[in-house]
Order: sequence, then structure tokens, then C-alpha cells
Amino acid sequence: MQLPAQRLRLPHALRPALLRPPSRPHAHPLHRGLPPAPGTRHFAGAARGRREAPHRRRTGPDRPPGPEAGRRHHDAPGPGRLRHGGLRGYPPLRGPGRGEPVGRAGLMDRLRVVFSFALIFGFSCVDSAISPMVDALHLHFGVDLDTVLLLISASTAGIVIGVLAGPSMTSAFRVSRLLAAAVVVLTVTHALFLLAGGFGAALAARFFFGLASGTIAGVMWWLAFHGVSKEYYPAMIVVLMSARPLAAAIGVPAAGLAASRMGWQVPFWALGAVMAAGGAALVACMPAETEPKKPISLRVIVSDYAEAFRLPQAAEYYIGFTVNRMCYFGFYSFAGIWFIRHYGLSLDLMSAALLVIGLAEAVVNFLVPGLLRRWGHRRVFPASLAGSALVLPFFIFGKVPLAAAVALIAVFMTLDRIYCMAAIITIPRMFPSLGNKTVFGSLNTLTAWVGLTVISSFEARCTQSWGLPAVESVLVACFLLGSALIYLVQHRTVLRPGAPAE
Repeated sequence: MQLPAQRLRLPHALRPALLRPPSRPHAHPLHRGLPPAPGTRHFAGAARGRREAPHRRRTGPDRPPGPEAGRRHHDAPGPGRLRHGGLRGYPPLRGPGRGEPVGRAGLMDRLRVVFSFALIFGFSCVDSAISPMVDALHLHFGVDLDTVLLLISASTAGIVIGVLAGPSMTSAFRVSRLLAAAVVVLTVTHALFLLAGGFGAALAARFFFGLASGTIAGVMWWLAFHGVSKEYYPAMIVVLMSARPLAAAIGVPAAGLAASRMGWQVPFWALGAVMAAGGAALVACMPAETEPKKPISLRVIVSDYAEAFRLPQAAEYYIGFTVNRMCYFGFYSFAGIWFIRHYGLSLDLMSAALLVIGLAEAVVNFLVPGLLRRWGHRRVFPASLAGSALVLPFFIFGKVPLAAAVALIAVFMTLDRIYCMAAIITIPRMFPSLGNKTVFGSLNTLTAWVGLTVISSFEARCTQSWGLPAVESVLVACFLLGSALIYLVQHRTVLRPGAPAE
């Protein structure tokens, strides 16, 4: 039962803040469950809002069309607090973006974003934790340190296949069933990897684990473009771009510390539980699909990507992005060997170093939009790309003290996130005639994992025979070549004089 407004008493310290005029009536603190007192200007403003609000109609999928489709929530029958959080006679609580009321549809979108993050975070932690645990894995399976990196290559090969077929599979099958099957394969093969007695069985399990991960990545891009409302599209993009850095910042160091105390398998079992729970919850809240499905075939898969690569500058951009990612992922894939051979770090100290690097990389993901708004793409992208090129040679050869190396690596990874996110945000401007958005989203994931597959295989086979300095030089060359191609495409499209405004 609602109390009379006159009997509400607020602490004296809160009155100035609560009575300050709001920038938007529905965003005022009093709207959060406390009605304004009659006779005040806020009560009058609320009444005026009731008279002036007919242009804000609710026409979402959970309200049937017809005479009642546009009725405002605060006019609906029923006592007390109403659906979507509003109070009788006052504007309803509104969600992000365009001012839509927060109802069941908004709640389901939020749940999809949260459970998507949990699922991506889980399998990103598993893939990223292989490298720092290389010593424990080499002892467990009885293989060389360099050979352990094939566990990364096997998974990324499966990811590439899954991501490649992802857009076509989402068009051919019900996405909820596709996701459910992928989650089952993901968790089962992860358990088989942990129970494998030989290195060959572990490699096979890792391949199918990667295949399921790549399929899930395709579903995530489908969710971003078709499965959530436009208000939650930026949140899904943040999830897709930041889950892996957050996994490296939080999950991998935590897994390393747990492995040093309880054995390497314990954190992997915990991550398996996270993947299973997040995947099952996401399947349960998948949206209904109305689009007709079409048969899947190799021709359809190839034609979707061929159409994308026929766009001007697309081939150069994605080739450059692939080669550029070989440096970024190449360092992470052999970071365990790199820290052991250059600095002799134990798993505890290595986890602490990766925590510092990962936190810096994760935090900057949320700062890039603000940097772009403040300084503009024309300044931020070239400056971050040039800064990465200057920092890389100072630490990659392991000639500086450990503290300086960790700091320089953190700076390099931070700058990497800035220019990569800036480039990805400008994809619609680089390729204004792009068609199937899911294909272009999958290409970002696909090129990154192709680069990781190639470079991790190279490191596994050549680090011992070529030597660590030669492999480090290859990473520098990959960065310079890939960055040159990315900058060339950017210069021809969004950085050229007369290009469309940001």
C-alpha cells in the first residue's frame, strides 16, 4: 500500500540533492520509487508530464496491436506499483537508449548480455590459461614445452572452422538449438581434455572444444545484430570486445594462482562449470525466431564471405588485420615460455605480471569511446598505432628489467586495444555498402583466430630450432606489415581528406 506523499520525511543531508531541478523529469531521484509531495514544482512537473506524454507510446512485441497498443503504462489499471517499475500517475521507469520502458523484453536483453559474457569469459579463460601453465602441462603430458603450444593451435583451428561456418549455420538452424548443441560439445570436450591420458587425445578434445567455441562466437554476433534490441547492441559489442581481455586480466591470473596451490586441473574444472552454467542460462533466454531458414551448404558459406571480400579495400584490411593479430596473440600464446626463459618466473609471479597487463588492457576497453569522442578518430587511431610501433621493440627481446618489461607490455596492449577498437568502430564507414552484418562481425573474430592458429603453430614448431630471438623478430615483422596494411586502408577511406565526418 502506498503511503501518502505528505508523510514522507527525508534526512536533512539528502534534501538539497533530491530537490535539485532535474535535467530530465523521468531521471529525477524522486522518480526512483518516491512520489513528489503535492504543491511542489516536481509534483506539478509530473502532472504536466502526464499531459504531455502521449507521443511516448509502447508498441513493443510484448504488447499486442490494436486500440490498447499505445496506452501508457501509468494509465493501466491496478493499484500501487505498476509493471515496469512505474507508480500510478507518474512516468514509468525507462531503459537505456531511446527511453523505452523497462519490461520483460528489456530484462531478457540484459540477461542475454550477462550470460553471453559469462560464456565467453569462461572459454576465453581456458584458452588463455594454457600458455602460463605450459610448465605444468609439459610435465603432465610428458612433452616438450614448445609442443604444449599445439594445444592452443588445435583449439584455434577448430575456432576458425566454427567461426567460418557460423553465419551460415545461424541462417540454417534455429539459433537456440544451435547454441544448446555447441554448449554441450564445449563442456563435454573440455571434460575429456582434463581426463585425457595422452597428448594426442588432449589435442583431439581441444580441437572439438575450439569448434564449439567458434560456433558460439557466430551465435554471439547473431545475438548482437538480431537477438537484442538496439538499446543493448552497444552492450553486446562491449561484451564481444572486452570478455577476452577481462579473462586475461582476472581469470588467467586467478587460474594460475589456484593451479600453483591445488593443481592445474582444479581451475579448469571451475571454468568448465562457469561455461556450463552460463551456456545453459543463455539457451533458456534466447529470443524467438521468425525468419525462415535456408539449407546450409559449402557454396553458401563461401559465397557469403566472397561477397564481403569483393567490397573495395576489404581484402587488404582483413589480411592486414590477420597479420597484425599474429603479433598480439603470438606474444600471449608463448608468454609462458617468454617469461620463463627471459626472467625465470614461477607460475605465481607470472600470474601477477599477467594480472597487471590484463587489467590495463581491460580497463581501456571502456575508455575508447570517450577518447574517440574527445579527440576524434583522426588523432586517436594514428597516435595509438604509432605508439605501439615505438614500444614493441623495447620489451619484446627481454633486454629490460622485469618491472620495466611488464610496464611496457601493459602500455603496448593498451594501445593495441585503442587502435583495434577504433578501426572496428569505423567498419561501416570503411565499407558503407556492407550487406550481411553477421559476416562482417564474424570476420573480425575469424581473422584474429586465423592469426593465432598460424603463429602458435609456428612457435610450437620453430621456437626450439630457430631460437627465441628469431621468433621475437617474426612477431615484430608481423606487427609492422599488418599495421601498414590497416593504416593504408584507413588512409584511403576514413582518414583521407574529404572523408565523411565521424
